[in-house]
Amino acid sequence: MTSLDMLYPLITGAIMDAERLQAKGDPAAGRAHLEVSRLEEQAAELLPASDLEGGLARSSAVSAAIDGGDPSRALSLAARYLAEPDVSQILREDLTEILTNAGLAIPVGDARVSVSPR
Repeated sequence: MTSLDMLYPLITGAIMDAERLQAKGDPAAGRAHLEVSRLEEQAAELLPASDLEGGLARSSAVSAAIDGGDPSRALSLAARYLAEPDVSQILREDLTEILTNAGLAIPVGDARVSVSPR
């Protein structure tokens, strides 16, 4: 199992790579964002959803999936995170806003509610 102490430098490096590639317009930026999403997901698995850092990891995993061009991954992660028993209202609102701003459907139970970007 990976520890948070090992993950944090990897996450920082991956974010820097993704931002650098995106600024250059490099098509590899999408893959770099997906790597950020994967690493943030690993951090989220080590932290409770009710924890501030845990919430940030979950939000970042979803946002990075969107930035990486994988809305299915973003929706899957968001649905999983919203179903966690200790999800805070703040995290619930943050995930909903992230999905709404991306024009994605918000997972609600077994159904999905379509939303439009603001």
